[in-house]
Amino acid sequence: MFKIILSRLLGKSGRPGRHRKAASANLRLTKSLQQNVELFREIFSDDEMVVFREFQNNASKLQCALIFVNGMVDVEMLNESMIRPVIESHAPGGADGENLPRILMEQVIDAAEVSTESGVYAAAGKVLSGEAALLIDGWDGVIMADVKSFGTRAITESTTEVSIRGPKEAFTEALIINLTMIRRRIKTHALKFKFKEIGARTKTKICVCYIEGIANEKIVEEVNKRLDDIKIDGVLDSGYIEELIRDSPLSPLDTINHTEKPDSIAGNLLEGRVAVVVDGSPFVLSMPFLFMEYLQVPEDYYVNYAFSSFMRFVRILGFLVATSLPALWLALVTYHQEMLPTTLLLAIFSARQAVPFPKVLETLVLIIIFDVLRESGARMPTPVGTGISFLGAIIIGQAAVDARLLSPVLVVVVAITGITTFLLPKMYPPLALIRLFLVLLAAVLGLYGYAFGIIALLIHVLSMRSFGVPYLKGTGTLKWEDIRDTAIRAPWWLLYYRPQLIGDQNVRRQQPRDRRKSR
Repeated sequence: MFKIILSRLLGKSGRPGRHRKAASANLRLTKSLQQNVELFREIFSDDEMVVFREFQNNASKLQCALIFVNGMVDVEMLNESMIRPVIESHAPGGADGENLPRILMEQVIDAAEVSTESGVYAAAGKVLSGEAALLIDGWDGVIMADVKSFGTRAITESTTEVSIRGPKEAFTEALIINLTMIRRRIKTHALKFKFKEIGARTKTKICVCYIEGIANEKIVEEVNKRLDDIKIDGVLDSGYIEELIRDSPLSPLDTINHTEKPDSIAGNLLEGRVAVVVDGSPFVLSMPFLFMEYLQVPEDYYVNYAFSSFMRFVRILGFLVATSLPALWLALVTYHQEMLPTTLLLAIFSARQAVPFPKVLETLVLIIIFDVLRESGARMPTPVGTGISFLGAIIIGQAAVDARLLSPVLVVVVAITGITTFLLPKMYPPLALIRLFLVLLAAVLGLYGYAFGIIALLIHVLSMRSFGVPYLKGTGTLKWEDIRDTAIRAPWWLLYYRPQLIGDQNVRRQQPRDRRKSR
């Protein structure tokens, strides 16, 4: 038997070479049940999770074999929908190879999804995905039945994007459950789901979601093209996909959004964006992603528009403080003391008396300590991590000031910077890098270095695009039509149109109405 398999893998020449891979990929089943079973046993050798169940039909003595992965199928469903019906059926044993599978699929097997395969490796791949393979003596094919059933995490509240008002549920690691949560919110036939497999070894299933007639067709094509170009052994999380298909791969800023919240993805799809759901990951990707989306949260659309606009202003202020405050403080106290009021300058220098470190080293050390405390708190269990973050900051900060190792003014500056960072949790990685970049420039050139850094960042951001859409779209204009849902959030009854260049297939979101009639 091993010689038969070896000859098939090596081809007619009997020598290994460039055709070996193609030959193995095209390996076909035979009409001999025993040979087919041996082929699968060779593929799944040393894999004790794969179960081979051989049985026969009572009426015609038809020999069959069932192959499935233990723990990935519903055993009760397998018994009731495949094994028992085939054993007790009266299907004609002499049916030819073309009619037999059709009779079994239409009259005997009681499963929601059934299909046929003739390739060994194609069938083996489906078995590893949770399907059951039914081999029949005298037929050179296999019937695949979808009887998947494996444990998944229950739908819970999001831990990374907490909302006071709005839906609480978050995505899980199960692809079908995630797609169901999206479908439950958008009940239209125009919502399209297109499945793909990525990863030569993991065979990770992903799904591209968009609303036909709203999403820009060029963006949909570009997303599919980039996904098809991925050649990698395995994908274990959506972060793999995000890094492999993003624009500006060297930039610290994201050009693809990731979220745990189904309502956020539903809102993005209704605006014309494209979503990518990855099996095994609770984070769903959406694209294009623009800079102003850092300053927006799903809750903005569930509360009063005036409060939402105010909070967006607060987040913009928080972004400026989180990136610039340490660099400005360092530049002013090191190079431009004349720009500070005399009373404030005297207070700063009196507080720094007996501090042995230069201002630059002091600032860098305190910023790194803050990042260390935040990272350690995030990695620890929630109750312990929160305590470590707060107590660590208080104890280390107070002890360092009492020991004259750090200036109390700098502790206040870094504390304010850290608090404002929490206003933009999604933006923390780029914020940390931008802050460090500006601090280093300010340490060398003072305010000139800070200004050069801001100019360099603006040039970089202005040159960025996300799937063809300018990254700063909506931030360089004062037209009311363009800023209704950027730095401010206009009332829902004024949000007539979807974002331009994204949902350009159907730009109108709602019909204008006369507010005076509703008074």
